[in-house]
Amino acid sequence: MDFPPMFRKLIEQCITTTRFLVAINDELCGYFKGTKGLRQGDPLSPYLFVLALEVFSQMLNRKFSEGSVGYHPKASSPSVTHLAFADDIMVFFDGEKPSLETIARTFDSFSSWSGLTMNRAKTELYTAGMNQNESNDLASLGFTLGSLPIRYLGLPLMHKKLRITDYRPLLDKLNACFTAWSTKALSYAGRKQLMSSVIYGSINFWTSTFLLPKGCLKQIQTLCTKFLWSGKITSNANVKIAWTTVCLPKREGGLGLRDFDSSNADTYFWEIEGSKAKGFPTKETWEVIRPREQLKDCASSVWFKGAVPRQSFTHWVTQYDRLSTRERLASWGLEVPLCCCLCNSMIENKDHIFLRCTWSEELWNMVLRRLGLSQLAFHTWTAFSEWLKLRIPHCSRLLKCLVSQATIYNTWVSRNIRLHDNNNSTPAQVFKIIDRQVRDTILGHRQQRKFSDLMQHWLAFE
Repeated sequence: MDFPPMFRKLIEQCITTTRFLVAINDELCGYFKGTKGLRQGDPLSPYLFVLALEVFSQMLNRKFSEGSVGYHPKASSPSVTHLAFADDIMVFFDGEKPSLETIARTFDSFSSWSGLTMNRAKTELYTAGMNQNESNDLASLGFTLGSLPIRYLGLPLMHKKLRITDYRPLLDKLNACFTAWSTKALSYAGRKQLMSSVIYGSINFWTSTFLLPKGCLKQIQTLCTKFLWSGKITSNANVKIAWTTVCLPKREGGLGLRDFDSSNADTYFWEIEGSKAKGFPTKETWEVIRPREQLKDCASSVWFKGAVPRQSFTHWVTQYDRLSTRERLASWGLEVPLCCCLCNSMIENKDHIFLRCTWSEELWNMVLRRLGLSQLAFHTWTAFSEWLKLRIPHCSRLLKCLVSQATIYNTWVSRNIRLHDNNNSTPAQVFKIIDRQVRDTILGHRQQRKFSDLMQHWLAFE
């Protein structure tokens, strides 16, 4: 390749003078000399490998040019002899035994001076348009006979629309993840986080290459819906909020997950609203093609930096009035008592259990006193949402939202414990839990500027 002598000498020095340090108890203690050149993880290793592979490419191309190896019938114009992906090589030839023998000798010749050896047991031979005897004759040279379609890096190499059997590995992988997670006691927020990081990562890996069929997307959506709302995929889930709403951005009332139908198509957009992008702008593309709703005024009070995820999730579900209060259960035709689980007097609905119940009012009065505010000034959820947005002098809005979410969450938890375990907690006992949770949250974010003085405000009226 006509590299300058100085460059070749520097490369030789890098290969022949390798040393490896040993770390004991996080301290470097001596070294030993390498005898096999560069290690695989060395930053210089991939560049040297590409240079070495370029030599093999030239050797193989020469054999094709000389006629020693015949071109594949579908790869003769333009002439494509091979494709290389890192250390994986695909060689296309005419299926004749002499051609394969020449290719094998070329590999052996390359191995004799480079040290890079082909493992014939792991090298697969794929044939098309040949009978079984012809295929077996080629495989007798020491290669494993493979079958089409093949999978590479976890994806099937396909030139047509995927069939059920083609995307089944994706569904099996998602099923395995959901099944493993179903044994853990995960909150709604925990499930959502796993879905957005692990599940969507696997799906994006496939959609970056294929347009997944609608049947596949529907099955994935069903699995995600079941897991989000029940923690399991083996039983039907009590879906509280529609998937289309869940997939909206948080500022529009959703959870910020991506809709599968839309994200399945976004990799095919390269021109965004009339302007061409130099690279593929995933974020901008998604903003153009995703479903849209009006911005929700309450979103900033539900989702904010520093919020406890499970408390924000409960607040979000309550905002849509999707908690299983007794009034809602009765509206579904279930025969349940309508009285509130906390006060045993009025009908249990969202407004009552969180804001009007005597038990809740007593708890809110304790919370408001610690915030340095007057008595409870809201008795409907609409009024409560407006109160959260208000900027009150001498009262941090962040602290107000943080404490309010802890109050909503613990009120609902106390209601469920009383209903299912017959364990009656007093407002004073629940307030101690809220106090501890708020302190822990503030301490966990004390390095952030907006949290620096929250503890002082929270303890000012203790």
